Amino acid sequence: MTSRFGFTGGEPDDERNALAGLGEMLQSLGRMLAQPSGAHSLTAASLRQAASASMPSHRIVDARMASAVAAASELAALWLDAASALPGASPSVKAWSPQEWLEATAAGWVEFARPLIDAAARVNTEMFSNSGGEPSELADAVPAMPVMPEQMMALLQRLAAGMAEQQLAQAVSEVAAHTLMLHEIPADLAQASAAVLPHAIEQDAVALELPKDQALLWHVVRESAFARLFAAHSWIGKSLADATHSYAASLRLDGDALRSAVSEINPADPSSLQGLMASGLFEAKPTSQGTLAQSRIATLWILLESWADCVVARASEDRIPTLAALTEAHQRRRAALTPTSSLLSSLLAIDVPAKRVRVARGMWDYITDKHGAEVRDRLWSHPDLLPTSDDLTDPTDFLAALATEDSATPESM
Repeated sequence: MTSRFGFTGGEPDDERNALAGLGEMLQSLGRMLAQPSGAHSLTAASLRQAASASMPSHRIVDARMASAVAAASELAALWLDAASALPGASPSVKAWSPQEWLEATAAGWVEFARPLIDAAARVNTEMFSNSGGEPSELADAVPAMPVMPEQMMALLQRLAAGMAEQQLAQAVSEVAAHTLMLHEIPADLAQASAAVLPHAIEQDAVALELPKDQALLWHVVRESAFARLFAAHSWIGKSLADATHSYAASLRLDGDALRSAVSEINPADPSSLQGLMASGLFEAKPTSQGTLAQSRIATLWILLESWADCVVARASEDRIPTLAALTEAHQRRRAALTPTSSLLSSLLAIDVPAKRVRVARGMWDYITDKHGAEVRDRLWSHPDLLPTSDDLTDPTDFLAALATEDSATPESM
């Protein structure tokens, strides 16, 4: 999060970049000044407006594509009935344009990102604060520095939040232009919805030299699987939201390191200040509580992605001729730095290695072969039943315990 939603060093030798950044800052300052004190400008409407301004021209989903997605959704439901033990009462998959994706997910992005943006505003003003009579990090190191008035502090915080919101809108617009389906992000951004973006899927299939109809069907099956899981177990979305709030609340600056670095600044040497700004000391770091929250989010995403890999493969085997090629293409996309993975990394500083997803997929396959789809999908009924991060590293004990439990409850077979 801090590399994008915080102070960064920039390029000290690029005067044009510095002037452009100053212009953006002044424009943001004007917008912040126009708001009432304490107002929070991030809303679903403002995010839609800001993100749509930098999106490509509107691409309407025509009747042919909508009909193809509807037919694929019906087929996917039949296949998943046989491959999964989850109830089939999930929403049918819709065909969306990027603009429709933005319209549907804007409120979800606001809910997801707001605590992180608030944290960015807080940590970007912590070093100037003088709350409780205690000197700020910079004032403590540089006694001649004047204390910032409370009104200016509030303005600076609103400015920091506004800049982060602009960056979020730009990133969301990039995701909208490249995403292939709603649940490409393993989160519930648009509750009770399931959708694919057929234009993007067809373009991707052409680039990969794969049949467009098979690529569309594969993505609809995957989207349907995620939709079933989120519809059946609402705790998943809540758990992701709670962990995100916990991570955001934990972000702190390293005061000791900052004081030490500031005390060594040479006022006669501007490059020393530039070096400090580029050092990363102004980037917030999570506490141990925040690190645990990051681990919970990463583990849940790995489990979600690998479970979907397992279920989609079993639902589609012998039915989609290019299944292996489509699966491989998805794995390459997951390993690449896409706009989606870049945004999630900047927000949460989380990396989900593709290798860990593949290893977890092997665990789900083993459980399915050994115990059946019912036991596999029953694990999602409560978070305490799922494998932990340590279990994903070495699932031996988890699988042994699962075998013992399953043998003791033959009615579950």
